[in-house]
Amino acid sequence: MASPIDNYRNYLATNYPDMKLPAGKPYGVIKLAKGYDFGFHVRKDHVSVHFISNGTHDPEEVLGYINDNGIGDKTYGDGLEPDVFRGTRNANVVRCEVHIPLESVDELRKPTLRKHSQRIFDELYDDFSGIVEGNQIETQDNRVEEKNTESKGVSETTLVKIEIHDEEQNRAYNVLDVVFNKSIDTTNFNADSYNSLITDDDFLKKAKESIEAADGWKYGYYMDGEEISLKDVIDYVSYGDSILIRLISVGEKELPFLSVDNFSDDGKEEFLKGTLYESKLDDDDFEDNYNECIGSDNLLAFDYVINYEG
Repeated sequence: MASPIDNYRNYLATNYPDMKLPAGKPYGVIKLAKGYDFGFHVRKDHVSVHFISNGTHDPEEVLGYINDNGIGDKTYGDGLEPDVFRGTRNANVVRCEVHIPLESVDELRKPTLRKHSQRIFDELYDDFSGIVEGNQIETQDNRVEEKNTESKGVSETTLVKIEIHDEEQNRAYNVLDVVFNKSIDTTNFNADSYNSLITDDDFLKKAKESIEAADGWKYGYYMDGEEISLKDVIDYVSYGDSILIRLISVGEKELPFLSVDNFSDDGKEEFLKGTLYESKLDDDDFEDNYNECIGSDNLLAFDYVINYEG
């Protein structure tokens, strides 16, 4: 029998064929356009229905769209008010969230909650559809970028999500956004591309800046664990813990198999394609090849980055 979360995800996705449901994750995502995500996330005590501008657009322009359309002053569903705020780890990120209270995940099976959340999803989605259709935050820089960008997956900046975790303990401490000021073609992104990125001087400096500015550290990030600090994580390293940094998405290229919160092989074969480790998922030596690939040249130690000077 499917879990309440999986049932709920499938329920919402039936009305939105563009929605992606990453395997094993408590959320669904629709790419409205480059840099704009819309979706939902089942949390411990609520369901978040949200719009996210991921940091590649001017936050003042995004907030202007929200204010001009009165989105922050509206109520959704049965009177729920949205929260509009900028990112704490990356101030260029803008989020608009409506929280649907949840006593337990079993509530996700109830028709009344499903209909209520569907209504909120529809209403908020409609309000943000204009941010794409009307090109209301288009800038000259964006127009020049689109004119000069001919390859899918190439942009002036690339948003990279990094996960800081202890692989041996299967425990994450944080997930951060790194806005990388270089174009990355993610069309055929593989392990070699990954290695080129994690050895790039500018990327390492940007990653260090994001780590130093971050809050939201938790002892068990995906389990809503106890709040900790960056100093605590640095202390774990001094105690001998092997803390690593993995890239879990690069632009629109998702790399969920590199996260400690993943239980699927989806994407692994593609990651090895075109490299020395290339093999098929059903080959006997596939897992050995994959482990060697991510466990050698593609390791990125947390202490190396936090102490990086260039």
